[in-house]
Amino acid sequence: MKQYTATANDDGVRLSRFVQSVTRDFPTSLLYKSFRNKRVKVNGKKAAPEYRLQAGDLIELYINDEFFPPVIKKNFGKWLYHEILEPGVLMHVAEGGDKVYTVRVGGTRTMSITHIRELCDIADKYCGGYLRWTTRNNIEFMVEDEETMKALRDDLNSRKFDGGSFKFPVGGTGAGM
Repeated sequence: MKQYTATANDDGVRLSRFVQSVTRDFPTSLLYKSFRNKRVKVNGKKAAPEYRLQAGDLIELYINDEFFPPVIKKNFGKWLYHEILEPGVLMHVAEGGDKVYTVRVGGTRTMSITHIRELCDIADKYCGGYLRWTTRNNIEFMVEDEETMKALRDDLNSRKFDGGSFKFPVGGTGAGM
């Protein structure tokens, strides 16, 4: 559970807008699911997304973070900025200085179980088993250091189908195509 106290700056702000601001890494669909499942409370009571905050309100978020990598869980809602290092590779920096490197690869809407198992094997090897699918069918691998990111990127780029095309094309960020 995470707790926040509304300040004078938050007075009159919609609860959904406030929760989005403190959970920047959280998908909007999961955010609204948290409202539906009564995992967002104000002053100990279930609150609707359209509730207007008042200074001094205690906001409690019971958001399930068991599927987040440890560094994401530790810095949840505390990310300062991100940089696109190269197409498909981002670096996120948290308030405390922690860094996370994300390698994004293109995916398809339908995948064979063999392809999914290969993705999971790669995640086990480099990312402690963590990976995520985006709403646009991309797959993201998150690692904590640059050396591992480079090894992961090179491994992904080396995997090809028999016809020669990339199994996991790295890209999908910035102007890279």
